[in-house]
Amino acid sequence: MRISNSGFTNSVKRTLATQADRIGTLYGQLSSGKRLQQPADDPAATARVLRAHATLNELAARQTVARQGQQLIGATDAALGDLASTLSQAKNLCLQTNTSTLGAAERGALAAQVRSLSASLVTTGNTEVQGQYLFGGSQISTPPLREDDTANLPVLYCGDHQQLRYQVGADTKLPVGLTGAAVFNYPDATGTRPVPGVDADAFSLLSDLADAIEAGDTQGLEQYGEDLGQLHAHAVDLRGQVGVIAQRWERVQERADSTAALLNQLLADDESVDVTAAIVDLSNLETAYQAALGLTARMLELPGLFDLT
Repeated sequence: MRISNSGFTNSVKRTLATQADRIGTLYGQLSSGKRLQQPADDPAATARVLRAHATLNELAARQTVARQGQQLIGATDAALGDLASTLSQAKNLCLQTNTSTLGAAERGALAAQVRSLSASLVTTGNTEVQGQYLFGGSQISTPPLREDDTANLPVLYCGDHQQLRYQVGADTKLPVGLTGAAVFNYPDATGTRPVPGVDADAFSLLSDLADAIEAGDTQGLEQYGEDLGQLHAHAVDLRGQVGVIAQRWERVQERADSTAALLNQLLADDESVDVTAAIVDLSNLETAYQAALGLTARMLELPGLFDLT
């Protein structure tokens, strides 16, 4: 029985082409370290990989938001610490001046210290991080506090009463700061101040205290001291609230990091090539390929086996 030359040749070509493709695939896997070179290599694994990459992109965005949130809330906590320290110093100065033995020069020096503390609070209130102001509410691009000698208040609050929040989940937002009204005891839209019983913002209180010290008016110093104490307690309470928020931001970061690590491991299982197994397969295929080439050449040389007509 004679074998068709063209049929034999086509069959050999198909077999050798399949082996060559497989050898090329193995070389590609070994050079890239990736098992999946194209979707047809493993459709199910490819689908899992695509879903995992999409989820990782979402997690990367959440990790970025979490880092920003932690930085902003950390800066808020530090600013509140400065506020509490400044109010404590002002209360101590108030206690020092509540005596009739001070001379005009001493009272003037103490009043100057109080005004200096007020100026430092303006700097604290206008803290800027990542290009945005912490205490302006949703008005993050302009300083929330402005000194104005022509106004009825020594320092005006220019922000709003909307606490800024960042999205961290489908239905979850976390605060990244506080409004200046809540921090410095300005009234909200209804006229209500955050510290009950204290009918002045921190700057007005410090301004009135400085004027009273300078004028030697000791009658109201006790009330100023009590009001400053309440504002200090309020600042400490806000720090506690911010601490709780900071913990929630840390948990968001930890969950995003752990989920990303798990997905990356699953991706490695689906995408990464088993180098040892691939080298063994490649060696076996190359040996078989070379043997097939040699055998084919010898068979074509045998007389009478193929029908050449």
